[in-house]
Amino acid sequence: SRHGSAYGLAVTGATVFAGYEDGTVLRVSRRPTRVPVTLLHLRERVFTLAYSPKGNMLAVGGTSGTIGLYNATSGTLIRTLPHPHQANVYAIAFGPSGALVASSDVKDQVLVQSVNGTQTRSASILGVGFLAWQGNDILLAGSGNGDLYRLRLQLSTAVPQPIAHPESDNILGGSLDPAGNLLIL
Repeated sequence: SRHGSAYGLAVTGATVFAGYEDGTVLRVSRRPTRVPVTLLHLRERVFTLAYSPKGNMLAVGGTSGTIGLYNATSGTLIRTLPHPHQANVYAIAFGPSGALVASSDVKDQVLVQSVNGTQTRSASILGVGFLAWQGNDILLAGSGNGDLYRLRLQLSTAVPQPIAHPESDNILGGSLDPAGNLLIL
């Protein structure tokens, strides 16, 4: 409670990362005898976290609009992705290969960037609060009006079309099983 509300969570193995409104990111072991470790203390609210499936990298997004990639053990900044959002970042998801990271903001922009910063694609979708990769080239996005979108990696200027309307309110979170068959929102 000393850090305020926890907005972002990322899990890998026996480790949970939690991002807080005061800019703290804690690394917590699910083993009962371990004490939480402060991994980061940033000058922004942390709204979202994602752990890379390949490597020891944690993506962090919040009020600055930037996506920072950090070493998940030491907290060292690896790089800041070169294309920042124009507003708060509310969702981040690494692609299955770990080479791409998708992010969304409150200004209705979804960005897909390579972790080395060499390529970027974008799409406009109303208030995306949930992102998940379904394979290497399909991104699922849950929107502010309750629609679910399926975006192909070759994002274009065409207006994305919803594939389902499972909610009447904002889709702010969810999980996709590793096989990419079951989605919980």
